[in-house]
Formats: sequence, C-alpha cells, structure tokens
Amino acid sequence: MDVGVLTDVPYGMERARVEADLAAAGLGGLITPVLTSVDVGHRKPASAGFLRLAAELGVPVAHLLYVGNEQKDIDGANRAGARSVLIDREDRQPSWGAWARVRRLDEIVALLEGLGP
Repeated sequence: MDVGVLTDVPYGMERARVEADLAAAGLGGLITPVLTSVDVGHRKPASAGFLRLAAELGVPVAHLLYVGNEQKDIDGANRAGARSVLIDREDRQPSWGAWARVRRLDEIVALLEGLGP
C-alpha cells in the first residue's frame, strides 16, 4: 500500500513547510508523493489534485482511498471518482456523502482489509 498527501496551502507557501510538518509528525521521507495545491494549480475540491495524486501513486482514481476532515476533501474525492473517507474525530457525523467515516486513522486498516486484494 502506498500513501501520498494532497494538501491545500496558501498561494506561494514554500513546500518545505509541509515537509517540515510531516517530519515533525514522524512521517518525513515515508510518504511519497506529497502534493500541494500550489503544485497542482488548484485547491480542493477541484478534481485535478486527486487525479494527479492517483496518477503519481500509479493507481486508477477509483482505487484511491482519500482521507480528509473537511467537506472540500470529501466533495473533491467524490467528484474525482475516488473513495472518500471522512476522519471525524469529534463524532460530528456530517452528511457530506463520504464513502466511509472513521474516528481514528488506525480504523482505515479495517477498511482496506474489507476491500480485499
């Protein structure tokens, strides 16, 4: 399983800041690709970033499982044809049309196992 990142950043924000955040979380160098809205030229919920993320991971967008915590994450993933997963840590249960909802990232393992090979 490959893991990538697609994140919105302010226009002109240096990529190094995103990479520093990932490193601070203990993920430095473990996640490839790391794409920002500046890299793809569009902010979420535009489909462009999701499509590019799938392409860089080498999977059809229909096989992309995109985890996000905002409506724009879910809307964008759905529009692009990916499976959207809402991480809902506060158990708000918004009805944004997510394919699945989790409260913790470790719950994604069970989702992946349920998809089969």
